[in-house]
Amino acid sequence: LHRIRPTKSFRGAYPMKSILFVAAASAALAAAMPAFANDAAGSEVDELIVTARAGAEQRKVEASYAITTMSEERLRMQSPVSTAEALKNVPGFWVEASGGEAGANIRARGIPMEGYSAIGMQEDGAPVQHDGGLGFLNSDFSFRMDETIQRMEVVRGGPSSIFTSYAPGGVVNFITRKGSDQFEGLVKAQVGDYGLARGDFWVGGPVAGFRVGLGGFYRVSDGVRDPGYRADEGGQIRLSVGRDFERGSIDFNIKHLDDNTIFFLGVPLTFDANGDTAGVPGFDPNYGTFAGPETSHFTFRTNRGPYDFDLTRGADIKLTQSTMAFRYELGAGWELQDNLRYRTSDVSRAGLFPNSPVQAADRLAQVKASLPAALGATAVQLRFVNAPGEVFNVAGQNGTGLIMDASMREQDIALDEWINDFRLLNRFEFGGQSHDVALG
Repeated sequence: LHRIRPTKSFRGAYPMKSILFVAAASAALAAAMPAFANDAAGSEVDELIVTARAGAEQRKVEASYAITTMSEERLRMQSPVSTAEALKNVPGFWVEASGGEAGANIRARGIPMEGYSAIGMQEDGAPVQHDGGLGFLNSDFSFRMDETIQRMEVVRGGPSSIFTSYAPGGVVNFITRKGSDQFEGLVKAQVGDYGLARGDFWVGGPVAGFRVGLGGFYRVSDGVRDPGYRADEGGQIRLSVGRDFERGSIDFNIKHLDDNTIFFLGVPLTFDANGDTAGVPGFDPNYGTFAGPETSHFTFRTNRGPYDFDLTRGADIKLTQSTMAFRYELGAGWELQDNLRYRTSDVSRAGLFPNSPVQAADRLAQVKASLPAALGATAVQLRFVNAPGEVFNVAGQNGTGLIMDASMREQDIALDEWINDFRLLNRFEFGGQSHDVALG
């Protein structure tokens, strides 16, 4: 007797008060937008851009290509929970973040490649990950938004593919916060009605002649689609130490990320009588998920012995990233820059990948036909994991008799990278115009 064991219930709840809160906040923001827009317009005229440049920084208003920037104030107002949420305001980017805090789908206009395969992601001008579209390891798995990020610069197309690998669609550069000549800091707390509790902090100032900054976050949540167990838990800490001298500067930055986030996957949909998209009877597409206690653990029989699959791990990443940035003025307009980064990480991704819904009777007949050759069995049944004694109504369960196969998959990816960007720069005047030269 071979048993296919579907789960009896699907989990997920997202209280309406969250939706009402967002609507109220949006209305208040709309009323304040004209004043904010006027202030932002004035500041952007003199804003300096350092991303995807051959030489020194450039005023945003003078650039001949498309640039989007988000200041510290705008980032704090939006309070993005993920990289994808921060990029939703970038024109020309299509962002779909239903999978959770990491593993989002993103596309640049005109380039049919998803998942950061065509969009580079940087911290302080150095790639977070050389190839942002590695199999099962998009670059947003290696990055988290927190209060150590001061601003965001996005160069859309233009010179992005010249100065960044794998970036024909654009490059996103997150500029981190540095310590200054006076002590300052901040603490931020967030709570949400889906079990979210998060704390961020940053403190910086002068220490023994160096600019020092320390910050990070820690967060727990049940997920916007509650799986019945802790969906997200973990955090990040970052230390920066820098010093300016007469003809240059040197900065060291180290961050450690230890985080676990759930990875949500597709849900079944159908059409109602009016031809509109609707959920399949028995499953709520807005709040439900196939992840739950009934599907959280499974033992695989392999040729190397039993393997315990743990869905609660989700996307589990442990990463340490060390960076050194050096700048020195050689004289006669020449400047030497070097940006060195080492990153080591171990990532494990466990997910429940669903297939298409089918009639239970048809699926049982298909399995039964293959049983004699595979297992020598003659009968097959459907049983509930959390109620084994209850009979599954093959013809009319939930009014449809539908079931769905799903694959339990886990990928373990270890990545060590050395990345170095060395440049010799100069700016000179010729023909009444300024020109930048970069060798490296």
